[in-house]
Amino acid sequence: MPGKHIETQAEWESAMAKKVFAAIRGELYLALPYMNAALCALTPDEQDALTAFATDGARLCFAPGWLLGLYRKNHAYLPRAYLHSVLHCVFRHLWLRGSRDPALWGLALSLIHISEPTRLQLIS
Repeated sequence: MPGKHIETQAEWESAMAKKVFAAIRGELYLALPYMNAALCALTPDEQDALTAFATDGARLCFAPGWLLGLYRKNHAYLPRAYLHSVLHCVFRHLWLRGSRDPALWGLALSLIHISEPTRLQLIS
C-alpha cells in the first residue's frame, strides 16, 4: 500500500496560485460583468520563469510564486495587470504592431492600459 502523498512546496504554490487567479477573475467579473467572455477567454498557464503576466492571445501565463508574492504585497495591482493583458487581446494589440519597435509599442500600450481602469473608475 503506497504511503500518502506529501504535497510539495511547488504543488502547494500551484494550487494557491490557481485560487488567486480565480479570485482575481471573479473580482473583475463583479466590477465588469460585460467583460465576462473576454475575462474567461484566456486559459491560465503556469510558467515559472515569468515576473509578470504574459499572453499569446490564448493563454494568460504567470509564475505561481510571483503571483502569490504579489498577492501578499500588493493585491490591488493584480486585477489591473490581468485586465491589462485582456485588453491587449480585446484591442488586438498582439497582432497590430507590424514593423513598429516592439519595446516602444509595448510601452505605449502599457501607458494606455494602466490609465484606462482609473480613468473609467472601473476598479479600485
